[in-house]
Amino acid sequence: MIICPKCNAQNEDGAGFCDQCGNNLVGLSAAPSFQSAPAVMTSPGSGNTCPSCGAAVIPGEAFCDNCGAAISSGPSNSVGVAPPPPVVQPVVNPVGVMPQGQPTFAPAPAASAGRIEFSNGQSVTLSGTNSYLIGREDPVSGIFPEVDTTPSGGEEAGVSRRHAEIIQQGAQWFVQALNTTNPTFVNQQKVAPNTRLPLNPGDQIRLGKWVATFQAG
Repeated sequence: MIICPKCNAQNEDGAGFCDQCGNNLVGLSAAPSFQSAPAVMTSPGSGNTCPSCGAAVIPGEAFCDNCGAAISSGPSNSVGVAPPPPVVQPVVNPVGVMPQGQPTFAPAPAASAGRIEFSNGQSVTLSGTNSYLIGREDPVSGIFPEVDTTPSGGEEAGVSRRHAEIIQQGAQWFVQALNTTNPTFVNQQKVAPNTRLPLNPGDQIRLGKWVATFQAG
C-alpha cells in the first residue's frame, strides 16, 4: 500500500497517481501492511477505461494510474453504452369510460309518426320519411300524394293536385303551403305560399274547404 505524502490517502501498490488528490506517486515505496486486499484488475475489454488515455482502471478509482486524469466517481456505466430508455406504461382507458374533460352529446330524440284524420273518419299515417305531399291523385300527370284527399271529397272541396306538404324536422311537424288557387290554413291562420307553420297535435288543417286534423304518434 502506498501512502500519498500530500493527503495521506492509501493507494494500491504500483499506483502512479493518488486516487484521492491526483498527486504523483512515481518512485514512492509501498508502506508495510499486515494484509492488503487483492487488487481488482480490469481487463481493457471490460469497459472501465480512462476517458483521457484509454488505459484500464480499477473500478472505484477517482484518478487514472497511467495519466492521472480524473475519473467520474458517480455510478459506473460502461463507456459508450447508453442507459436503457425509461419504460413508459401506456394509459389504458376502460371500455365504456369517457375520459375526463371530453364533451358528451345527448342522443337526438327519435322521430315519431304522425297521423292525418279526415272528417269522414278515414286517416293516413305519416311514417318512413320527413316530407308528405297533400293533394289529389292524378295518374295522367304522375302525381300520387302521400296524403290523397280524393276519397274524402278533396276534388269537390277545391284541393289542388299538389296543394301542401307536411314536413317533419326532429320532433317538430310543419305545414308548408304550395302555390295553389285555394289557400291553406292551420286552425284559422293562413299559410303564405312556400312558407310553413308549426303543427301541434289536435291542429286543424284546411285546404280550400277540405278539413282534417293532425295528430302526433
